[in-house]
Amino acid sequence: MVVAQQMNKPEYVERTKNYLEYLIKNDWTLSGAVTDTKGDRSKTPAGQAHPDYYLHVVDRNKDGIVVKGCKMHITAAPCCNDIIVLPTRNMQENEADYAVSFATPSNAKGIKFICRPSRGERSPNEYPSSLPIRDLNEAMIVFDNVFVPWERVFMCGEWAYAILLAYTFATFHRFTAVCYHIPIVENLAGCAVAMAEMNGISNEEHVKDKLVNIASYVETIKALAQAATLSPVRYGEIAVPSPLITNMAKLHYARSYHEVIKMVQDISGGIISTLPTYRDWENPETRPYMEHYLGGNPKYTTEERLKMVAHTHRWVASAESAHQEMITVHAEGSMETQKMMIMVEAPFKDYRDLALLAAGVEIKD
Repeated sequence: MVVAQQMNKPEYVERTKNYLEYLIKNDWTLSGAVTDTKGDRSKTPAGQAHPDYYLHVVDRNKDGIVVKGCKMHITAAPCCNDIIVLPTRNMQENEADYAVSFATPSNAKGIKFICRPSRGERSPNEYPSSLPIRDLNEAMIVFDNVFVPWERVFMCGEWAYAILLAYTFATFHRFTAVCYHIPIVENLAGCAVAMAEMNGISNEEHVKDKLVNIASYVETIKALAQAATLSPVRYGEIAVPSPLITNMAKLHYARSYHEVIKMVQDISGGIISTLPTYRDWENPETRPYMEHYLGGNPKYTTEERLKMVAHTHRWVASAESAHQEMITVHAEGSMETQKMMIMVEAPFKDYRDLALLAAGVEIKD
């Protein structure tokens, strides 16, 4: 709706409002399909070996449009009622067919999902958790000549606005990402504190230093998220979280996440990867040895320590945690895309003018 208003297209504004009311009325869930497969990334959409590396319009008629292409890395798409499609990048005038945005039911004719299941470790070897375990699948969505009626089309050919739509979506997407990552990094901090205590090393200076760094990382993310909400950019009735601060928050989160993982691993020790299985714990022949040898701080029982070890393994040493480390780099846009947005949004001219005034130098634009 933000971009529809800036395009000065009343029909798009009306369609987006109607679609929002439809979503609210039906309590529908949406997947956001933005990223194309891209093919040779040194080439633009129009310069690819075949046109379908980027989703595009292949036909138009009085009833709607027909689209073809593929969107990648779409989290939870098969579980959602509708798909909302947006362009992934800037377009040139000869790429107007790629400047398309629309909504479609997930079960529309011509849509095919190729899915990757969760990477969570849920075998009987794993220690049981008192909390529910929830994971997401990832989908490649193929649009094989999918028809979309005009009332569900929000952009079609307005190539100059493709990048604005991509950027606006990215701001909201990165803001939600920063917010949902807060409990993740708080949990990582908790693993570090608990494992330090259970290993009896809480008072070691190098451990204290790591805990301070972890706490600074977590609280900076929280402060930036709050600052983004308190400094919105307004488009009429719509408030957008500060694009500058939102991208700073996401970049801070992504750039330092792996260092935090390393610090938690260091504090926890190798046992988070070599812990005997839960089957061994339940085995009456091997459990006494584990009880005897795998204790730590006497404040906690051996079983309590092993539960914490297993929980920490899940977050910093499992296939699941490796997946989380990877999506930290690429989900909601790579770190380079956040740098691009900061370059666009940061008030560099104001910085320069302040320094010139302080130096007594005339400002020259």
